[in-house]
This record gives sequence, structure tokens and C-alpha cells, in this order.
Amino acid sequence: MGQDKARRHHQVPQFYLRGFSDGGDRVKVVRFGDRPSTFIASVKNVAVEANFYAVDWLDPAREGLAEQLIGDIERTASEALRLLVRGQELSVEQRGAVATWVVLQYVRGRGKRADSIGLQKTMLRANLAVRGKQRLASQLGLSDIARIDEIWDRVVVRGELPDPPTARYNHIRMMLKTVSRVAPAYALAHWQLVTFQRRRLFTSDQPVCLWSRPSDDPGIGLLTADAVSVPLTRNIGLVIFPQIPSNTIGESAPTTQYHRWFTTQAWMCAEEFLIMHPDDEVPDRLPSQREPQLGTLGLPAVQQFIEIGEAWHARRDHAWAAEADTSS
Repeated sequence: MGQDKARRHHQVPQFYLRGFSDGGDRVKVVRFGDRPSTFIASVKNVAVEANFYAVDWLDPAREGLAEQLIGDIERTASEALRLLVRGQELSVEQRGAVATWVVLQYVRGRGKRADSIGLQKTMLRANLAVRGKQRLASQLGLSDIARIDEIWDRVVVRGELPDPPTARYNHIRMMLKTVSRVAPAYALAHWQLVTFQRRRLFTSDQPVCLWSRPSDDPGIGLLTADAVSVPLTRNIGLVIFPQIPSNTIGESAPTTQYHRWFTTQAWMCAEEFLIMHPDDEVPDRLPSQREPQLGTLGLPAVQQFIEIGEAWHARRDHAWAAEADTSS
């Protein structure tokens, strides 16, 4: 993929960000991390990265296919969301368009890309660990024990691996599979809109937040969450209840509890930064501690696979030795 083909890909679409912008299409960005900062930016320059969804296809006819699919989803969703925030009734197709965008938005960003890459690397390390050093040496055509140990320690033990060449493709494939599986359920779930008159909402680089009761089992997912919150604009929030089938859209009173729930969810789900209207501020009474959200997928410890591999190879060698003794 040459530099002349570089394209700016938004992980959060501009049409959505405009729901939090001023008259000049500007928003306030509150960035976390080692160097936190707050600044005003155009929606054109927020949550954007060159070639984020670009894939080097073997078939030139597929060039730009992923970008086209995402663009089609955004175009149909933008019109449906415009009607939704105006309080107009949605058709079945428009409701499906919103549901599709919500699911896509949850899985499309840098956090889910990092999770996908982390999973691919872990599975590669686990595969190598179970196969053992001898198999690795054979695959690489190496006989130098020190060199084999160095590669084993760097790749298998410490996990110092470059991103897989298929990282973008695998992430996009996961995105589309998730959308096709979950969006129909969201389209048929119960929805609630909450419109705030005085209080303001904000969003983030991960606008879609999953909620479950503290007593629920860990491992919350798109279909197992008790509720899914999405701030749609500065003063309107959407709540989807995946486990309550319905084709209606209700309205909830804009209570203090609802506002605190929306803002706390947005605060806790953000990966790298918050996004809000330039005149707004981060509310008080948010949790003082928030866990990092970027690339924090819980993965199995590779050391377990190393131990499994060592035990399996030890049993195999013992069996071979016993068989050799019997034969002799």
C-alpha cells in the first residue's frame, strides 16, 4: 500500500461527532494517558488515522472494500439517527441501520484492534510453546542452542513480536462477523431515549458502553449486557436493552440518576479521550479511578502453555525411551 493511497479513516464518524460540536464543527477533546491534555479540534481531526481500515487485497478489485462497507453503514445510519433525535418514528430498515451502526461502532476502534492483535500474538506464542523448542529450531533451520534460546525467550516468553501482517484483515473480518450476528438482535431489542434539558452529555473514542449489574458474572458481551448506552448528542442518550425483545422506542424522564449513569459510563468506557461540546466541562462526582481501556483484553498466560508443552514432550520422550528399551 503506497503512500500516495493514504486515506484518513475515522474510528468515530464525523456525523456523530457533530452532535457534540459547536457551530464551527469543533469539539473539546480531553485526552488521558501519561501526558493528559485538553484542546479544541475540528471533528475532521478527531479519532482519525491514516489507512486504519485499508487492507492489501490480493485481488485489486477488492481495493477499498472495507472502507466502502463502513461508509455505506454510516450513510444509512446518519439519516436514521437524525430522525431518531428529532423524535420521529423509524421504519424497520432505519431501526436496523441504527442497530448496525451501534454494533459497528463498538468493535471498530483502536481498542478492539489492539485486542485482536493481542489475541493473535498470544495464540501464536501458545502454539509455539506447546510445540516446544525443538520444533521451533527445526522450523527455523537452526542448530545453535544459544540462538534458539534467545529467540525462544524473546518471542515465546516475553512476547516481543511485530504486529501480524493480517492484523487489519482479521480485525475487519471480526467487525463484520460481529455486526452480522449482533445487529439483528439490537434491532429487535427495546430502546429508550432520554432527553436532558439542562444537563449535558459527552462521548468518547468508544461511544458504546456495555452495562451489567455488579453481581453479574464477568465477561460482559454485546448480547449479555443488561443495557447498552450511547450518547447520541449533547443532550440525548439512547439505551438499548439486548435481553428485552421489543420493536418500540420509549422515553425516560431525564433524572439525575440517568445523567449520572450516562456520564459515568462514558467516562469509564473511554479508551484514550473524551469528546464534548467546547463550552462543556467534565462533570464532578465521576469515579476518581478508571482502568485503562485500550488493549486490555484478558488473555491466558503463555507460561501455562510452555509448561503444557514441556510436560507433553517429557511424557512423549519417556514413552519413546520405554518403547526403545522394550524393543532392545
